[in-house]
Amino acid sequence: MPEKLLAKEKKPFVARWVRVVLLVYLVLTVPHIILSFFSVQYFPSPDWLIKARPFDIALSVAVLCFISAVCFRLWKKQRSSSARWDVFWQWLSFSMFPAWLVLHMGSGAVTYGFPMIVSAFAGQDTELSYVVKWRANLSSEGRCPYSIYLDGVPSPWQRFCNLPEELVTTVRRGDTIIVSGKGTSMGLYADSAALSTDS
Repeated sequence: MPEKLLAKEKKPFVARWVRVVLLVYLVLTVPHIILSFFSVQYFPSPDWLIKARPFDIALSVAVLCFISAVCFRLWKKQRSSSARWDVFWQWLSFSMFPAWLVLHMGSGAVTYGFPMIVSAFAGQDTELSYVVKWRANLSSEGRCPYSIYLDGVPSPWQRFCNLPEELVTTVRRGDTIIVSGKGTSMGLYADSAALSTDS
């Protein structure tokens, strides 16, 4: 009898395969957030964002339904009210991530994760055009010096830092800039930018 109780205590609260599914989703959804702390700037192309956004919303809704179904089954199995509350808080903590990041912030596995991986392993020298939303920082001070915001890229990952001073002080809202770096037509790891000659 004690051995059976011990075995039950060692059994994970959430099945391992559920954790693996959530981990894969997490790995595909957050790399650009982590890389931003190391000053690596990745920008998806505006065209790709328009195409991929519906897929990301559908995927996040599917993940939310999956989490809810798993947690509901766990909730039904619990007999004490405290255990049911534990399941509820786990459901809330797991559900907040896709709901907040994908549905509210406009970032997800399809819009960012997939093209980032493709760009890292199969990317080539690429140029993409972006429209300037506004100039953010015209000085060399701060965490993001000489920066501008790109229109059509989800906030807060739309800021392009460490640009040449002459470019930042020259561009105006609505101007088109050509961003160069390693990537594909879906997006790129940005190295430099220049004002478009058609601007």
